[in-house]
Amino acid sequence: MSLHPFSVRTTAVFGLLACLGWTAVAADHYDLKPQTIELTSSGPLAFGPDGILFVSDPKAATVYAIDTKSYRSKTKTDSAAFASDDVRKSIADITGKSESDVTVADMTIDPESGTLFLSTVVAGEAKLAVMTPGSDAKLVSMDKVMAASTTLQNAPEDKVTGEGRRASNKRLESITDLAFAEGRLLISGLTGSSPVSTVQSFQFPFRDSSTSAQVEIFHAAHG
Repeated sequence: MSLHPFSVRTTAVFGLLACLGWTAVAADHYDLKPQTIELTSSGPLAFGPDGILFVSDPKAATVYAIDTKSYRSKTKTDSAAFASDDVRKSIADITGKSESDVTVADMTIDPESGTLFLSTVVAGEAKLAVMTPGSDAKLVSMDKVMAASTTLQNAPEDKVTGEGRRASNKRLESITDLAFAEGRLLISGLTGSSPVSTVQSFQFPFRDSSTSAQVEIFHAAHG
C-alpha cells in the first residue's frame, strides 16, 4: 500500500516537530543553551538523563553537559559489536591522520540507544567522536551545541611540578572519573594546591543555586 504524499509530508513534519519539541523541553529543563565549546583536553565521559552526555575537560577543570539526542542510533545497537582497533582506524580515517595519532581517553555507551561516544586526542587535539556498529565514526560538532557546564573551583594549578620521572601537571588529574546517580554528578580527581584525591558531588541541572559536596580520600601508608 502506497502512502499519499500529504501523509508522508505530515509524518515528516510531526517527526521534526517532535525532535524540536524534545530539544526545547530539554533546554528548558536542564538549562542548556547554545554555545561553542573548545576542548583543551580529553577526559572521562558519563551519561546522564535523556541523552545528556557529561564531557570532561581536565585541563580546564570543567565538565560540560551536552545534548546528544541528534546523534543517537535509530535502533538500539549491541555494544559488543565495537572493536577498539576499528574505532581508532575509523577516527584516523575521518581526520586524515594515522592510527598512531589517535588516543582514546575514554568511551561510553548511550544506555538508551547503544550509540558509542568517545573522548579522544587526535594529533594533540581533543575531539569528541560518535560511532554506531556498521558505520564510520564521525566527530561531534562543538559549534553552537546545546550545553551547560560547571567548573571546579579548587583544581590544582595548571603547571608542571616535580622533577625527572615525577614531573607532571596535576591539573590533568583534576577529573579522573565521572558518574551520574540520583540527580547528581560525581566527579573524582585531585583538588587543592597540595593535591589530594577527592570526590565532588554536583546537583544537576547546573544552576547558580546548585549545591556541591566534597569528600576527601585518604590513602593508607604502605610499609
